[in-house]
Amino acid sequence: MYKVGIIGATGYAGAEIVRILLNHPYVELAAVGSRSYKGKKLSEVYPNFKNICDMILLDNEDVIEKSDVVFAALPHGLSQDIAKKCYDSNVFFIDIGADFRLHDEQDYKEWYGLEFDHRQLHNEAVYGLPELFGEQIKGKRIIANPGCYPT
Repeated sequence: MYKVGIIGATGYAGAEIVRILLNHPYVELAAVGSRSYKGKKLSEVYPNFKNICDMILLDNEDVIEKSDVVFAALPHGLSQDIAKKCYDSNVFFIDIGADFRLHDEQDYKEWYGLEFDHRQLHNEAVYGLPELFGEQIKGKRIIANPGCYPT
């Protein structure tokens, strides 16, 4: 059983990940995080989670500390430092945003107007489309979610 944390749990994608993982047989939802709603219950932000997930929303560091795997459901540009903290803590990291989808820094600059903060992490990351890259995903500690368009 993997202990899973979600950073950005109060956004649309983060809340959907919570919903999916609450029913997953191989994970325990260990922590949920939100910068905007830190200290509140998830069910206070989303009443449909009342009595289903009343977990207190934590800061990023606490989510990482409690987890074996962290999902980051954040806008592009906000996941790289979190990925670094996860990597340094030996916590698997799955980026729902776009920070690790592109391996070429010039492409990332062109599409997102940003640079790679931690180049070595981008070299480690694998594009998480299992139908095409299932073997490459195994054992990787940084996985880039392909997003809705390509899937």
